[in-house]
Amino acid sequence: MKNLIQIYNSNDYERLCKKLIQRLEDVISLMKNMVKYNKPNKVAVLLSFYKEIFDLPLVRKYLLAEFIGCIKAGEASLKFHFLMKELEEIDMLFHSNLEKILESYILVFNYLEGQKERLDRELMLELTEISRSLGLTFGFIQHSNLRRDEINRKDTLKKNKIQNLPYEGFYHFTHISNIPNILEMGLLSHEKLISSEVQNSDYSNKEYKLKRERTEELYHRKINEYVPLYINPKNPFMGSKAIIPVFSEMVLIEVLPHVLVQIPKTLFSDGNAAEKETNFFGNQDELERVNWTLLQNGKWTEEESKRIMCSEVLVPDEISPFYMQRIIVQNDSVLHELMAAFPNKYGIEIILDSDYFAFPRIN
Repeated sequence: MKNLIQIYNSNDYERLCKKLIQRLEDVISLMKNMVKYNKPNKVAVLLSFYKEIFDLPLVRKYLLAEFIGCIKAGEASLKFHFLMKELEEIDMLFHSNLEKILESYILVFNYLEGQKERLDRELMLELTEISRSLGLTFGFIQHSNLRRDEINRKDTLKKNKIQNLPYEGFYHFTHISNIPNILEMGLLSHEKLISSEVQNSDYSNKEYKLKRERTEELYHRKINEYVPLYINPKNPFMGSKAIIPVFSEMVLIEVLPHVLVQIPKTLFSDGNAAEKETNFFGNQDELERVNWTLLQNGKWTEEESKRIMCSEVLVPDEISPFYMQRIIVQNDSVLHELMAAFPNKYGIEIILDSDYFAFPRIN
């Protein structure tokens, strides 16, 4: 499972497909030229070219090309082997694009070797579509990188403030089914979800949602007009009655901590924002007002401790996907569903770590 996630996060699959398509275009040009001018030793030249392609570092890391039989006797055949089974799993997510590309390599080889009378037009058209799709994917990845570079150049949370954080960011706890919409539209506040009529699996406490209709005193906005992020992902909300039946399907979205200083009118609280005892702050220098000891090591059975453990960062209206660093899952049951949403295009890594979801079960 570790290899699967590592390959997926690296975008090696997309790079491998792109490289093989680029070189296949060179192969087809070479082949057409050899046929047109009736060049000698066509198969030997093609074989040499293939060996060069499949000896490229990225290609040989994942694939093995096997030439079987005697080329001189005209009885050779070509096979490909995946060196990592995880690559086959990822290929299935991408509708077997890599397999189709490799089929095209075999098709060209068989055509030149005389085993195929003509190139399969449908397969070549499919190859063109794969190339177009990959071009769009890489264009989006490039766009994502530029957006993240812009974010990295903006103001950052002070180092001494980051050191207090129990984890590497702020966290949004949500159901796996919400991920596609979140990647497309960003994390939206409750008010914006309603106005946008976005389908959303919501397991939050209805009583607390009503309490969040109250107005905070700094910017005079309703709490429901903010996107809620937990400072400590392991908090009593995980153990709520509504969550328990779907707990295995829940994921954590880790958001860059610098949202606190980069997005205007972002607040943080010293407890659950729904509770009237909770205070709100807008300046990072006031983070010391949070009870960090109880936030990280409080007791889940004491009301005041539970309130503090649910301290939040509140971002007005929405959070762009480019502020999201990682999506954390607790088991592999939702892993393929998450991968199929392609967060890697946004530069968001997938992490499998059950420790983030470990909490004492309470009634």
